[in-house]
Amino acid sequence: MKRSLIFFIAIILNFQSCKKPMTQSCENSKFSLLENDAFEETQKTKSFSNSIFIVNEGGFTNGNASVSAYNPNTNEIINNVFSTVNNLSLGDIAQSITRKDDFLYLTINNSQKIEVVNRETFERKKTITGFSSPRYSLFIGDEKVLVSDLYERKINALDLKDACEIGSIDTKGWTEQI
Repeated sequence: MKRSLIFFIAIILNFQSCKKPMTQSCENSKFSLLENDAFEETQKTKSFSNSIFIVNEGGFTNGNASVSAYNPNTNEIINNVFSTVNNLSLGDIAQSITRKDDFLYLTINNSQKIEVVNRETFERKKTITGFSSPRYSLFIGDEKVLVSDLYERKINALDLKDACEIGSIDTKGWTEQI
């Protein structure tokens, strides 16, 4: 417990000393943001409001990651929710899922991206790319997130509004959970 507390304090102190980008426009950011405006709001969609989501990693390099939705009220399970709702593959190696407000952030390790979906409908809203091999995310405020990475020796700090890197925390090796 004491070791965890010291590590947490070290992360906070390191984050406070993160380098800010030279420009506010994010022109030099390696991260990019794809917004999905194609979804029609009038389209009838299934509600997953009472669901528990299960991340199915899939086989390495097979591109068969998926998410299942389990409704404990009805004992119903729906497989391949992302693919069914969005008519596209989730990607290769679903590593983790994080909830923030009305959205779920699906970290897709080997596809080097984070898919952002609406928690109620599972409709894809954004895709954040530019990672080497993202693992886990931790929100630190409304628009800021820390993302660990298997192949980088740092934890990326991103502003979600523009998918800009606002800083990083150098580590001695790869990072996993935050």
